[in-house]
This record gives sequence, structure tokens and C-alpha cells, in this order.
Amino acid sequence: MSEPGALACTVLFFGRLPDLTGVSAWELPSAECPDVRTLLDTLFQKWPALRPWETSLRVAVNPEYANLADTIPSGAEVAVMTPVQGG
Repeated sequence: MSEPGALACTVLFFGRLPDLTGVSAWELPSAECPDVRTLLDTLFQKWPALRPWETSLRVAVNPEYANLADTIPSGAEVAVMTPVQGG
């Protein structure tokens, strides 16, 4: 649980991910999501059904696409999505 006044990282799920997690958004204290890799590890622990998607997930932070080593600033909005197909 976060301390009063502490900023949270808001994670938004897109594509098939809301079906796999049962939620479209989730918040956790910013201290628990210092970088994209740590955040994904946390998500895989909470929702093991996400693990098979690991190699194809895209992550955006405020709203720029991010790499695994990228830091996540306090109060960030993080979008996690499956690949998009279209024509």
C-alpha cells in the first residue's frame, strides 16, 4: 500500500490484456515500478496468464514507446498492449 501523498503508477491494459487480467487499469505505488522490466515482472507475478505474451507485449510510458531498461517516472501512465494488426 502506498503512503499518503505518494504517486502511483497507473497501468492501462489494451488489446486482449483486459480479458487476461480481468481489469482495464491497475495502480501501484511508483516505488514498485521503477523501470519497465520490473513492472512487467510484477504483472507476470500477479497475472501469470500474461507470461505467454511476454515477447510480443508493447509498453508505452507517457505515451512514448519504452524499452525494458527505461525508467518509469512517479505518477506515470503506462500502457501495456498486445500487437496491433490492421490494414
